[in-house]
Amino acid sequence: MNKSESGKTFFLKFYFLALAVHLFLPLDWGDDSIFNAEAVVGLTEFLKGSSRLLTDSMTYIFCRWHFLWRIANPAILTVLIKALSELIPSKNRRITDILLCITMIYPTMIIVDAGFIATTVNYLWPITFAVINILIFQKLYGGQGFKPLYLIGIPLLFYALNMEMMSAVLTFVFVLGCALMIYNKRVRLFPFVQAVISVGGLLIAYFGNINGDNSRMVREIGRYFPEYGDLNIFNKLELGFSSTFYCMTMKLSFASVAFIAFSGFLAYTVFKASKNIFFRISALFPCVFSTVFSVISVTPLKNTDVVTFITGGMQNYKMNKAVYSFEIVPDIIFVLTAVCVLVSLAVLFKDKLEVLKVYFILAVGLGTRLIMGFSPTVWASGYRTFAIFIITMIIVTVMITDRYYKKKTESYEQDC
Repeated sequence: MNKSESGKTFFLKFYFLALAVHLFLPLDWGDDSIFNAEAVVGLTEFLKGSSRLLTDSMTYIFCRWHFLWRIANPAILTVLIKALSELIPSKNRRITDILLCITMIYPTMIIVDAGFIATTVNYLWPITFAVINILIFQKLYGGQGFKPLYLIGIPLLFYALNMEMMSAVLTFVFVLGCALMIYNKRVRLFPFVQAVISVGGLLIAYFGNINGDNSRMVREIGRYFPEYGDLNIFNKLELGFSSTFYCMTMKLSFASVAFIAFSGFLAYTVFKASKNIFFRISALFPCVFSTVFSVISVTPLKNTDVVTFITGGMQNYKMNKAVYSFEIVPDIIFVLTAVCVLVSLAVLFKDKLEVLKVYFILAVGLGTRLIMGFSPTVWASGYRTFAIFIITMIIVTVMITDRYYKKKTESYEQDC
């Protein structure tokens, strides 16, 4: 059996394993219970007032016929992992595939915090279709010839753009990628089509959410964040930044567990790669700080003066009315945490181009969470808003693992 056939068998086994789990998942809680009740009407009536026609149409279909979702969603999850595997350069593809299959379970758990059908159709599916389009873009940018199969990326791209967060990500990635194509004189038509569609999707998402007396923005401000309309651009940027890092470093949550694991892995690898005391301390700080304050957040110590001074007046995810509070001390710590992570990555990826690539990947992931500062549901949307950021952490983790696995392999071959 060649490597290609072995890879297909591996992912086929993963699909059937995921299918076995999906057959027993409850589909009557969270938003699913609401949509199950509403899906008794016709599709046209179900879609009234919707700003996400494609995703809401799929929600309607799956709420009417649950068995279709149980069959389709494992396939989407499998395709996502396969696409990510193709997207990440790897010395040992099998190790990369196994790592992705294991680690991708975590962000997919976060996605389903409001019902399995509703949140996978609105998050997992757009993410998957976006990754497929980025993979197509990467292949064309790398000089591969155009294939008719790539045309399937267009309808998938329209679906991905139904997720407002993904509209911003794809617009940034494709516009920047096209600019690089022009600079490197590698102009190809299809990537520019992807960029134009993404820009259009972003504009539609923006105007669709803010226009009208009953716009989504108006409804959510009244329900979740009454003073949101008084915030300026700086406040919203700061809100996105502070809410993101607060949940990753100062509150025991899905986000903090992911960040502790990621920063802990960075620290371990930096200790293996360098004996420089500054680099080691820098690598340890994010993991130690996040661990300590995440634990403190669930103990009586969280109400002490020192802890309150450090954490400030940050708000946690709650369904009640949110308020905005600018706190300089936490923000300084958050900036320091981010700088320490960047230093660690620079130590591990010494080549400047590799460092920039890793920084870009994390910046895209972080940006998807920072942009939540421009939404009144910044606190109310739950931890699913961290899913893309966590996926980029996983990608970087796999890249680091593959890089050091490659080093060990080359060292072993030289010894032999």
